[in-house]
Amino acid sequence: MQFGIPAIPFCMAFERSLAVSAAMKERGLSHTAQLRAGGSQGPVGGNRTFWDCTPQNIQSTLLNGRARRGLMLAVSDYAAISHRQDAFSGAYISAICAAAGCGVEVVTLDNDKVDYLVRSRVQGKILTKPQIDIQAKCERSGMATSDPVSYSLDLETYDALRDVKVCIPRILVLVLVPDDVQEWIMQSEHALLLRHCAYWVSLKAMPSSTNTATQTVHIPRMNLFGPQVLQTMMAKIADGIEL
Repeated sequence: MQFGIPAIPFCMAFERSLAVSAAMKERGLSHTAQLRAGGSQGPVGGNRTFWDCTPQNIQSTLLNGRARRGLMLAVSDYAAISHRQDAFSGAYISAICAAAGCGVEVVTLDNDKVDYLVRSRVQGKILTKPQIDIQAKCERSGMATSDPVSYSLDLETYDALRDVKVCIPRILVLVLVPDDVQEWIMQSEHALLLRHCAYWVSLKAMPSSTNTATQTVHIPRMNLFGPQVLQTMMAKIADGIEL
């Protein structure tokens, strides 16, 4: 039997599956309904309850559930949006590192265009305990709609990331979030969802820019920044392979 589940990127599919499951639980619908959550409608149980599993209905149901439990629906503006973006991208990267079993340190003095230092205990053919320097960016553009994903970097950051003489490999991690900060996180007893997705790219040995202020870089959408990807990066570095 086919349920019409669309072929979408893993981060989107995982996010939606968790949200659907939580939303179904809020409405008291059965697991049978969850199996029909590819965007179709169908009967559930003997009373033939119908529910359209659209993103709008999922979010509305979760919000209504929060309201019934007396939880805060809106996040107050306690900090500048740019500060929130920095913190959110760091939280995303920290979560990925935790799942990958890697240590992560915040670089307190960012005078070399490095925000996070990631460490691994991998033992490779050439090196042991490899490390990666990360420059993190967060953009309020919503989900990626093009391939590759384009982002404009200031020239100082671009030149720092393309440097071929650094001893620790460097990557850019771009976290895309909804424009509305209220949509960055969806929380229920079932899951905590961080929206939307992070992508990575190595700019090592990229050509110098002829621009005066910024340089647009292009990140393939297949370059999702996740735990397995991070572990693969560490293994490559330990074996002396370029990212």
